Amino acid sequence: MKRPFEGDHGRALCEHCQQIVTTNYVRRNVPFSDRHGEAKDVLAGVCDVCDTIVAIPAQSTAALKKARKHKLTSGKGT
Repeated sequence: MKRPFEGDHGRALCEHCQQIVTTNYVRRNVPFSDRHGEAKDVLAGVCDVCDTIVAIPAQSTAALKKARKHKLTSGKGT
């Protein structure tokens, strides 16, 4: 599988649109699944119809993990 870069296009299933849509890979702030914080400036596939994040390429997982770890360790004691 080809590694996507910013500006590349693809296809993915959009949960919001309930269909397969074309995507554009752009840098976005990606919220964590628990909605407590976000990873900033991460490459993500965005639905061309509704502008929802529909895909996170493998190369972005390290940035997400680092941001999540930082959020968890900085939140201790507060």
